[in-house]
Amino acid sequence: MSPHRLLKSMNLLQLCGLCALAGFLFGGCSPTPAPKQNTVVEKGHADHDDHADHDDHAHEHPTTYDAAVSELEKLRMQVKTHLADGDKEKADGPVHAIGHLMGDLKDLAAKENLDETSRDSIDKASEELMDCFEQIDAALHGGEGKTYDEVSARIDAAMTVLMKKGSLDIKTSEKSDDAPEPAEKSAQE
Repeated sequence: MSPHRLLKSMNLLQLCGLCALAGFLFGGCSPTPAPKQNTVVEKGHADHDDHADHDDHAHEHPTTYDAAVSELEKLRMQVKTHLADGDKEKADGPVHAIGHLMGDLKDLAAKENLDETSRDSIDKASEELMDCFEQIDAALHGGEGKTYDEVSARIDAAMTVLMKKGSLDIKTSEKSDDAPEPAEKSAQE
């Protein structure tokens, strides 16, 4: 019997079964290959599903507490400068980088040889900074947040604590009148 006559004499159900059988025989039942792993280094931050416009790129993480605080100060000044210039879009990146850096800072502070009081002070200052920059971020994205100027005294005070505990000699560029003086300066005066 020729293949043409065979196909004519089969009903539709038999034809579908034959095709399925041919697919299994010739296609095989081999397992699907494993998906390729993402080679991009994750940014290491909490999910920001509402910020789809951020690029997924790898960045260096500081390896010491001092380096993390130095980077934090640099980013803080970028945010302050961009917002003073009215450029919310440019300020957004450093605001999010600060959020990522805060996670690194806590881990790096734990590696420092600090007493419990110092560690507690660093934790409180870190939480204060996170709260301030989360409020700035909310304002940047149209939510109910606060401007940099509204939280600058809190940011300055928290940065002073972080710099003091990390033995850094970084001076904040512009002190707010509301920011408390570091304990060493007050004692010397």
